[in-house]
Amino acid sequence: MVRASVLATEGKTLMRHTLARIAVIISHLDLQVYPSRLAREVQNIAASFCAVAEIRVVDLPISESLAYARNAEQSGEIDVFVCAGATGAFLQKNLTTPVVLMKNGTNDLMHAMFEAVQHSTGIALLSYRQSNLELDYTERLWKIAFKHFQYDTLAEVRARVSSLRECGCEVIIGSSMVTEVAAGAGMKGVLLSSARSIRQAFEDAMAQVRLQRLESSQRHHINAIVQHLADGVAALDETGKIQAANEVFAGFFKTASASLIGSHINDVAPELELHKYLKTGTPPGGCMVSARQRTLLVNAYPLSNEPEHDGTVIICQDTNALQRADRQIRSGARRRDFRATHCLTEIAGESKAMQYLVKLASVYARTDSTILLLGASGTGKEMFAQGIHNEGARANAPFVAVNCAALPESLLESELFGYEDGAFSGSRRGGKPGLFELAHTGSIFLDEIGDMPLALQTRLLRVLQEREVMRLGGTHTTCVDVRVIAATHHNLLKQIAKGIFREDLYYRLNILQLNLPPLIERLEDLPYLCHKIMESIVRRLKLRDSPKEMIAMLLPYFYKYHWPGNVRELENMLERAVIYFANMNDPLFREQEGNFIDLVFGHGAMAADEEESTEQRRTVLSAHTRRELTQAVDICAGNFSAAAKLLGISRSTLYRRLKSESSNT
Repeated sequence: MVRASVLATEGKTLMRHTLARIAVIISHLDLQVYPSRLAREVQNIAASFCAVAEIRVVDLPISESLAYARNAEQSGEIDVFVCAGATGAFLQKNLTTPVVLMKNGTNDLMHAMFEAVQHSTGIALLSYRQSNLELDYTERLWKIAFKHFQYDTLAEVRARVSSLRECGCEVIIGSSMVTEVAAGAGMKGVLLSSARSIRQAFEDAMAQVRLQRLESSQRHHINAIVQHLADGVAALDETGKIQAANEVFAGFFKTASASLIGSHINDVAPELELHKYLKTGTPPGGCMVSARQRTLLVNAYPLSNEPEHDGTVIICQDTNALQRADRQIRSGARRRDFRATHCLTEIAGESKAMQYLVKLASVYARTDSTILLLGASGTGKEMFAQGIHNEGARANAPFVAVNCAALPESLLESELFGYEDGAFSGSRRGGKPGLFELAHTGSIFLDEIGDMPLALQTRLLRVLQEREVMRLGGTHTTCVDVRVIAATHHNLLKQIAKGIFREDLYYRLNILQLNLPPLIERLEDLPYLCHKIMESIVRRLKLRDSPKEMIAMLLPYFYKYHWPGNVRELENMLERAVIYFANMNDPLFREQEGNFIDLVFGHGAMAADEEESTEQRRTVLSAHTRRELTQAVDICAGNFSAAAKLLGISRSTLYRRLKSESSNT
């Protein structure tokens, strides 16, 4: 039968999580009266701890002590046990919960002796595996010869008590169980335990609980950190059994983290082959292992720096996650200006040729193939490159543009491929990533590729083939995932024939191709281009009005010009014209109104251009559609003579073509 009493504060329900939970187990052979004398003394001392501890005092047969303690341990009800003598030593061997012993000292013996001599001078002391060094001093003080014995088992206690009784001993000092045996033999039993030893046991128990909770809190924080790690982490003991593991590690090996505890690592993850490390103690560093259709980077580290192998920490990293992290790091290092600002929808043109090119560029954007843009300077190659990037799957990644003709060879190489620390005199400390690395996961636009030096063409070819770069002065390569868009105004086939452009590089670049026509071949787009460009200029310059009549004045001259600078030159001319018109109210500007064309084109440029052949423009203008004819009439406010002049044809021709188009419809 179990007899117990619980002492705690009145508000123990609210404070339960803060109170230390202590169980005092007092074992007996055949206790007749509850509570026992020792239990009463323990309860009296326990009352002074009720503010900080919930103390349960239990009297029970010695045969039931272990079963009771194990049940309390499994239910998680108790933080620490307090016991005396042999019972405490027995429970320490069979429980994982801490067991604190009530230890007796000189004061305890003095109190016990004082009580014992009141009954007899035939006194013996029985202690569990403990010799009292103070016994000699006690004998001198009381002038009584003590008999002192140690015991290991209950059978030894019974045999010793029987022997002492036959020798005339009347009083035995010892534990609660010893005094019971003495009482059963008709002798006087005196408890060795005192209030001081009981109080000290409680103090030791409280210290043990504080240590437990500190370690538990630390484990909780460490486990919380480990569980939030993106890497798989497991801790092994010296034999290779798993002591702790997070969910990521369990997920790598298709199991639950709770079921891993206590399992051997070789049974859970034989792919790691950690039996080699467990034997040698030499941790593997950076091993690549295939496990459950994943490629893992595995590292193992000893739990301590001691020579003895006392455990291992395993860290498994998913290589796919590492690559994603690498991309994020590179992305964080990119400059904010590595972005594309133009879209394909911004490319102006109503001609079927331009509409076809924009549609084709949109189709190309949905692929990841290398693109070669061919066209004269000013035809919009970079705008097409940015539009293709923004319409593709890499739109949210960087767009890095570099003009291969604008930098000297040595500087261009370091800009494209980067350099390591100390690669050359004046290099930045710590090195610098190249534009290919900064464009990782995005697009790189190599403008004027036809002007790239031959030596760099060779390095570029390797990047396109292997998709990896090596920095100047480096010893290892870096993988890059970039889409390459190249552009040039040169005829690369002619350059190949001259030996200034690599043929293999040409075929590596020329997978998809866009040929951008010069403005002279798309003069039918001039009215549309002029209006779009002028609106953009007015917004940028924050002008109040848009001088639409200016376009009607300029278009006849624009049709006659041969446009060596293409759309870029058109933008420049229109900006000059808009600024002039915005200041027309100034008398000085009015005086120069007759020089307006020279101001727009540049002095004498139009006159010189008119001397050149107009055969190409006639060819382009010979196939005006009805929409283009009527658009010219609308621009000129119904003035057919002005519209004919605008189109570069005679008035009669304009009439005839309008009539012909009308009859065809």
